[in-house]
Amino acid sequence: MQSINGISNRKGGARGRAADSDFGVLLAALERLQASGVLGLRVELSKDTKQEGTILVISQTALPAEVEADRLLVRKLLGLRPELKEFKVVYGAVAEKDDVIAVQTRSGFQIMNLLGTNVEVPSEHIAEQRTYPPFQEPEGAQALPPLIRIHAEKSLPSDVFAAVKYRDYWYWIDDRDFRSKAIFTFLMIIMTLAENDEKVQPPIVTIQGN
Repeated sequence: MQSINGISNRKGGARGRAADSDFGVLLAALERLQASGVLGLRVELSKDTKQEGTILVISQTALPAEVEADRLLVRKLLGLRPELKEFKVVYGAVAEKDDVIAVQTRSGFQIMNLLGTNVEVPSEHIAEQRTYPPFQEPEGAQALPPLIRIHAEKSLPSDVFAAVKYRDYWYWIDDRDFRSKAIFTFLMIIMTLAENDEKVQPPIVTIQGN
């Protein structure tokens, strides 16, 4: 996800930027609420447009103090109406109402671009302008942990999960790095699901003959 109700995640690529300071706080609170069973999602069919829509449900049941604190924090950061428990999820940068959650998701290319910022780029490749340097989080910022760690060395270690050689360097994932292995596997599944067997009709050029 790139943003939720205007709170932006970090961006990769040559114009990479750090996530907003509230994004990591929001993400951690949402993860704790999800683990507590407070959050739920359902799909509804609109009676007017006959289109499906997603509803996020935040339970209003009594909760332990620490969970209640997270629930209040999420509502505050997202600007949600306190007395409501159901919120419509839409695609967009900013929500116009306090009962709506606007999200901007990432394309497959954007995901790959972001993961690329976690590659240990050889210093000589940066000096030769073969690629751009890795993005550095601003000092004092609440940095999100890297989604994946991809190492680069001249020789290939023995204990690797996946590896590829490019320009005399081996790029590899440590077999003991469970988080990176899980993200790599998840990415392969996502890309497989995105594949389309339909053949795209090539463009046709028409030349007038008279």
